[in-house]
Amino acid sequence: MSRAIALSITDCGDLAVLLPLAAMLALVLWRFESPAAAWAWLQALAFCMLATLLLKIGFLTCSRAWGVDILSPSGHASMSTAVYGALTLVMATQTARWRPLIVLSGVLLIGAIAMTRTTLHVHNNAEVEIGLAVGLASLGVFAWKYRRLSHPKINLPAIGAGAACVLALLYGARLPVESHLYKFAHTVRTQTHVCRPIGVIMPVRLAVSATAR
Repeated sequence: MSRAIALSITDCGDLAVLLPLAAMLALVLWRFESPAAAWAWLQALAFCMLATLLLKIGFLTCSRAWGVDILSPSGHASMSTAVYGALTLVMATQTARWRPLIVLSGVLLIGAIAMTRTTLHVHNNAEVEIGLAVGLASLGVFAWKYRRLSHPKINLPAIGAGAACVLALLYGARLPVESHLYKFAHTVRTQTHVCRPIGVIMPVRLAVSATAR
């Protein structure tokens, strides 16, 4: 995958695009299905955002002390999996005829965004895998609640057109969240000793494991 193609794909996973898409999905669910469906989606989205944020802050602050090669789990991977996965689930639920194509398209888009993060050397494999795990867990929370609800018919072309409009309007926009998290983590790391206990415990555990072998 060339750098130009990777850049064009990875922009679809920025928060500047994903958050409006998530809001659009919540409004569609509230208006055409039920407030319970919209609430289930917002809960899953909040879980994904909070888990990603805490993991990023934790690793950015303490990865050196912990001695791990994980600096910042991929937010593109986690949020893309949750948002595009939820859109895929809702659209696939609405039609049996186009379901395989919708699911395949969603999986390919999520996978492509995740791949670009390593192609562009923004994250390593472990960071992307953690992001995917968080996104899948969030999507699982939504799917579990959503499947238990009734699903009145929604105009699928309207959903597709709405998502396409959001992408067209916001494509290329970026929210500089990562830079602010780096600054925050640096402040926490330099002004507190929050990582010291874990930094002491982990080498001891590694030494014990090595001895046991």
